[in-house]
This record gives sequence, C-alpha cells and structure tokens, in this order.
Amino acid sequence: MPAPEPPRTARLAIAAGRIVMALLLGGGGLLFLLHGRGHFARLGLPDSGRVGLASAEIAAAALFAFRRTAGWGTIGLLLVLAWAAGLHFGVREPSGLLYIYMGIVAVLGNAEDLLARV
Repeated sequence: MPAPEPPRTARLAIAAGRIVMALLLGGGGLLFLLHGRGHFARLGLPDSGRVGLASAEIAAAALFAFRRTAGWGTIGLLLVLAWAAGLHFGVREPSGLLYIYMGIVAVLGNAEDLLARV
C-alpha cells in the first residue's frame, strides 16, 4: 500500500523551503562564478575548478527547486557542498555554514517522504 500524501500546506511549506534554499545556494554559486576568480588565484587553485564547482552548484540548485527533480538536486547539492567543505577545510577557511546548508538540503530533499511515513 503506498504511503499517503502529506497535507497540501505541508507540501507548500516544503516547496517554499526548497525554493528559498535553491535561490540562496544557486545565487551563491552565481556570485562565485562571476567574482571568485581572484580568491582561487590567491589560493593557487585552477580557475577551471571554480567554474566547474559554481556551474554544478547552479545546476543542482535549479533541480532542487522543483518537486520532480528535487531528488537529483539534493544529491547534486550535497556533493557540491561536501566538496566545498573539503576545500575550505584544506585551505583552513571556515566551513561550518556549509554543514548547516547540507543538513537543511538533506531534510528538505526528503521531507515529503518523511512526512508520509509519520
């Protein structure tokens, strides 16, 4: 027997949360794509890594915003955020906020399934 659908208000709240996080993370990726060249250069990192990371973050955020593709967007954002957290750790920059974002993305990406089981 399939799990029942969560109430409409809960689905709308989850969708709003996904859209807000998609805008926040996708917007951050866009800013990083447009203005992050100097920071990567100071760290001695290749610019192609910055472009790839920012592009992947923007694409994953776009997928995360929509219900049908939210699962793929969740996976993509978690991978991008984990990579970014590892990079921040490696160059000794603060990364705590990235872990918070990872938690929020993981919860929002699975919230409808979690509600249906409760």
